[in-house]
Amino acid sequence: MVHEQCNSKKEAEEAAQRLLAEHAKYFTVEMSVEARIVSELEWEDDEPPNVKR
Repeated sequence: MVHEQCNSKKEAEEAAQRLLAEHAKYFTVEMSVEARIVSELEWEDDEPPNVKR
């Protein structure tokens, strides 16, 4: 999982597009890819226990 904290929704959208493009070479037909943009409150509620911030 790749994540990046951003200061605005627009910045988050641009970061998601950039991250998808940067990692596209690792995609295969056997996997699915999802980009999610969530608020800090949503992230804290959904954050896996092993993710360091």
